[in-house]
Amino acid sequence: MKISQAVADLKLCMELKLPVHLWGAPGIGKSSIVRQLAQAMGRKCRDIRMTLLNPVDLRGIPVAKDGVTEWLAPAFLPHDPKSTDVVFLDELNAAPPAVQAAAYQLVLDRRVGEYQLPEGCVILAAGNRGTDRAVTYEMPSPLRNRFVHIEVEHNLEDWKDWALGTGINPMVVSFLNFKSELLFKFDPKVHTRAFPTPRSWEFASKLVDSLGVAAAAKKSELFAGLLHEGAAGEFCAFMKVCGEIPDADAIITDGKLDIKAPKDTDVLYAFCGALVNCCVKSDKKHEFDAARNLSKYVAKAMAPEFAVMALKDYARTPQFKGQYQKLLSTPEWRTFCEKYGNLIIG
Repeated sequence: MKISQAVADLKLCMELKLPVHLWGAPGIGKSSIVRQLAQAMGRKCRDIRMTLLNPVDLRGIPVAKDGVTEWLAPAFLPHDPKSTDVVFLDELNAAPPAVQAAAYQLVLDRRVGEYQLPEGCVILAAGNRGTDRAVTYEMPSPLRNRFVHIEVEHNLEDWKDWALGTGINPMVVSFLNFKSELLFKFDPKVHTRAFPTPRSWEFASKLVDSLGVAAAAKKSELFAGLLHEGAAGEFCAFMKVCGEIPDADAIITDGKLDIKAPKDTDVLYAFCGALVNCCVKSDKKHEFDAARNLSKYVAKAMAPEFAVMALKDYARTPQFKGQYQKLLSTPEWRTFCEKYGNLIIG
C-alpha cells in the first residue's frame, strides 16, 4: 500500500481506537509515519522499543501494601485519565515471543493487570518483514488477530511530499527524480552492508547540507558506506553535474528569464532542483516574486514534462501553501492549472 493511503487508513483506525500494526521493508519510514501522524493529530507519541523490554516490564514491579501485592505500572505508559497519547510498540516482532505475549492484554483489553489504559489513548505497533533478513520472530496468532495490519510500500511521489515539506536537500530530491529506482533498492537474498532506502537518503541529505554539494560530490566512499557503491557513484556523479547548470539564483531572485535551460537530461533534473531550492530559500518578502519567476521561466524555457515536475515539486513545499491564492491570480499559474492542474497540485 502507498504511504499516502496507509497514512489515511492509519488515521481512520486511530480515530476508531483500533490497534494497528504497520509493517514493511526496513528503512521505509514506518516509525517516522507514526511519530509525524501523532504530532499532526496533536497527540504525544510514547515510543516503546519492545526489543529493550523483559516480559515483566509492561506489568511493572510488585510492592507490598496492607498485606497484599500491588503492581506499580511503568512510567512509560500514560497515567493521566485524560491522556490521548499514542502508545507505540515499535519493533514489536523483533522482540522475543515472551515479550510479544506480554503485550496481549494491553493490545486487546487495553489493560495490564490492575493498570488501565486511558480511554483516549490508541495503540500502534510497527515491525519489519521476516523475508527481508531483519531480526524478527513469528508473531503469535493470538497477537496477530488483535491488530489491523497495514503493509507500507515505498513510493517516490509520497516520499517527495514528505521530503520537500521537511527540508530534505533538493539535490537528493532532484537525483531521485532522475533515478527513482534508487529510492529503495534492497535484495534480501544478497548481503550488503549498505543499501539505499528512504532512511539512508535522509542521512545523505544531512551530509550534503553539512558538506555542500561540491565537497559532497568528492565523498563517494563515504556515501558508499551509506547507500552502497553503485548508488553512491551515481549520486556523486550527479552532484558533479551541478557545476554545469545555469545560475538558478539569477533566474529566481533577479528575474533574468532569458537564460537558456540546459539540454542534457541529467543536468535538467539537477537544474529543476536548483530552481525549486532558490524559491524555497527566498526571503518572506520575495516569496511571491520568486514563485512567479519560476512559473514564467519554466513556461518559457522548458519542455512541459520538466516544467510540470518543477512546479509540482514546488507545490509540495510549505512556501507554496502561503502563496497559492496569489499565484492563482497570475496568468502563468492559471494557464498551468488549466492544462496540468491535476498533475501539479493533485
